[in-house]
Amino acid sequence: MKILCTGNPSFGIAQSLQKIYPDTTFISRSNGYDLTTEEGVNKFKKLVLEYEVFINHSQLESDHQRQLLNYTKQVWTTGHVINIGSVIEFNQWEWIEPTAAEEKRQLRDLSLSLSSEHFKTTHLIVGGLQSCNDDPLRIHTDRIAETIQWVLENQNHVPLMYVDHVSDELIERYRK
Repeated sequence: MKILCTGNPSFGIAQSLQKIYPDTTFISRSNGYDLTTEEGVNKFKKLVLEYEVFINHSQLESDHQRQLLNYTKQVWTTGHVINIGSVIEFNQWEWIEPTAAEEKRQLRDLSLSLSSEHFKTTHLIVGGLQSCNDDPLRIHTDRIAETIQWVLENQNHVPLMYVDHVSDELIERYRK
């Protein structure tokens, strides 16, 4: 399976994915793909045609993740897009980043509306990541990569999933 993923494989979910799928192609600003520019999007448009799985990982400003999903839908007849969401999509946590929360909700809704038998989409809502600050109360990025592997290798289609390391202590910390 040929996988294209936004994100820098030097850290975070992308790094964890590289351990499981070492042949994945990663695109980010670090290797000349600034997906917030017209040039970067044009490079993406040429590249995505060569793949059957697209992991729409990077939290990009504005509606760029949705644009990448829409474009992929336009050019693929078959394939699987996994969109990485965030716990901030939930109303109780949207105060953390209200604009990003709304963007992630719109990405989720678009993902679910585009999903079909041949153009599969999965919206994976992810809790706070350990890679952000090495907090053991958060979910490790390796668990997210394993979840992605499970989704891709599952015989059933999984359109929506929420994965987290639930911690009452962390929840209380955020509420304060």
